[in-house]
Amino acid sequence: AASDGVIAFNIPEEEGVIRYSKDPVSGGRIRNRFTGDGAYAGVPLDGSTLGENWEYLSRGDIAGTLPKERFTLTSSSGRSIVSAAASYQYDLYDYTSMPVTGQENNLRMVTYEDGSYVTKEEFDGDAELKGTLQYNEELVFELGNPENWNSETWTKVLDQLSMDELRTLVEDSGYGTQAAESVGKPHYLEFDGPSGFNRTNMSPNVPGSKMTALPAENLVGQTWNKELAYQAGQIIGIDGQNFGINGIYAPCVNLHREVLNGRNYECYSEDAVISGYMAANFIKGAKSNGIWCYLKHLALYDSGPYCDKRVWITEQNFRENYLRPFEIAIKDGGASGMMASFNKIGPMWAGGNWAMIDGICRTEFGFKGTVITDYSDGSEQVMNLDQGIRAGLNTELNPNIGKVGRHGKLDLEDPVEVNLARESAKAILYTDCNAYWFAKTNTETNEYNTDVGGPQAIVKGFAWWIPVVVGLNVVVFGLLVWQNVMLVLAYRRKAPSGMAETADASEHPEE
Repeated sequence: AASDGVIAFNIPEEEGVIRYSKDPVSGGRIRNRFTGDGAYAGVPLDGSTLGENWEYLSRGDIAGTLPKERFTLTSSSGRSIVSAAASYQYDLYDYTSMPVTGQENNLRMVTYEDGSYVTKEEFDGDAELKGTLQYNEELVFELGNPENWNSETWTKVLDQLSMDELRTLVEDSGYGTQAAESVGKPHYLEFDGPSGFNRTNMSPNVPGSKMTALPAENLVGQTWNKELAYQAGQIIGIDGQNFGINGIYAPCVNLHREVLNGRNYECYSEDAVISGYMAANFIKGAKSNGIWCYLKHLALYDSGPYCDKRVWITEQNFRENYLRPFEIAIKDGGASGMMASFNKIGPMWAGGNWAMIDGICRTEFGFKGTVITDYSDGSEQVMNLDQGIRAGLNTELNPNIGKVGRHGKLDLEDPVEVNLARESAKAILYTDCNAYWFAKTNTETNEYNTDVGGPQAIVKGFAWWIPVVVGLNVVVFGLLVWQNVMLVLAYRRKAPSGMAETADASEHPEE
């Protein structure tokens, strides 16, 4: 109760502690996941078991606890613990049999207007369309409504996917997710952000695109204006509708920790709450015009020069500051996509950390949707897909599309991996459907609302940049060969005249 400027709290008598066993919004079970004996992978995120005397900055004694030098792990026992936990994989799944695949239940997200089905080649632009595409709105609305996450329809839809489609959706999502013919899923394009769609040679399928350049996020954050953030998201949606783009790798809610971080312009603020609400409104604005967002970078990617390093932190600080903007964007903004960061959360890569992705984001925050890696060339050195898919990761941002299966990442004979691939497919399809459902049910309107049209197939224009790059490689290689030949000829011309005769004489000495 509040009176005369005084707020009184009723504190339980038990040691003066208030206990929250469930999240008040999602109803998910809350527990310490990075602290003490129950810490994930057996390594507390604060580094307290690594055999070192770690001291964290304290509000109670800032001057006395402010670090004077960078800490490095020196003990062999500490290094052994970290090394063992780096490759730890969550193994408490009880899948023992393969899921149903390839079953025909006649459920398609997208069909032709006459109800006939679209092939993958037609979705991909490799074959001519036979007519106009349309959404199966009844199905898409059911799949896109978060309240239907556990509906029986989901089971029927997922049963239709083939084994190859499961693998393709997981392994082959560079700047877009691939078509799945069995469920009528088109090939969707996704571009990088956050200050508008980034138009580069990595996104060549939008001919003649002239997209909107938005202010940098740190400038938008300085406005403290949620309405402007919402409108920025709407503009992303307008561009997406105009150019056939479906998703954006944005917004970014990492915090400003140092002025030397070269990616501060991508992030709103040093404040978790401002960052969270600005991102939430950006996401709602984009979804209101039919575009989904990948909230990034999950998590502790707050200092560019150390993006590939291990980050150690207390669980309280992790939750109160660095995970807080993700929590707000999920609960208030309905975020249906996130991007896992390059760095490590304690001993292991962020995308392979089950405690953070499934434990906190999905279970506690109530996140539903897709978790994608950051940029990956398909190698396993930094981002291990086996570890990731067991942690709640769903797909890989690998631009080497069309090479699915060549890396041998998913084990299609392992029931755990195949069932988790099925769960990942569900997350990807939900992200697609949820944006359309949100756009069609959204009641918040202004002058930036645009009509969300029907589905589109990929229109493949001439990829001019490919022959240009090949041509440049040929020219450079030819110049190098020519240069080496000229050097050899010049050397032979400058060689002393007696060298050849001496060499001949040494080979045939006189007797």
